[in-house]
Amino acid sequence: MIIPDRVPILKPFYYRTYGKAYKSLENLSIHIRRKYMDMIKGYEKGVIRHFCDALIEAKVEAINENKEWAPHLNDDNLSLVISDLFLGQSFNYI
Repeated sequence: MIIPDRVPILKPFYYRTYGKAYKSLENLSIHIRRKYMDMIKGYEKGVIRHFCDALIEAKVEAINENKEWAPHLNDDNLSLVISDLFLGQSFNYI
């Protein structure tokens, strides 16, 4: 994916590869969002078992305390945080 990014004239030759990579990342994002929504269903106040519970707890506390940044802690943004951490961790090993 780096080659067509650096040499734009080659982009048409890598279109199929780019499409597959984009579709894979899109499916991963959907899967992570679905898992996050499952975590919300199993959330118990005050019990933090993993990172998702910590994010949900922070969201609930921000809403209860009427923080000015509370509207930004919606489910879409929090699922993106989880996917960013997941992808960042996986690229760390490459």
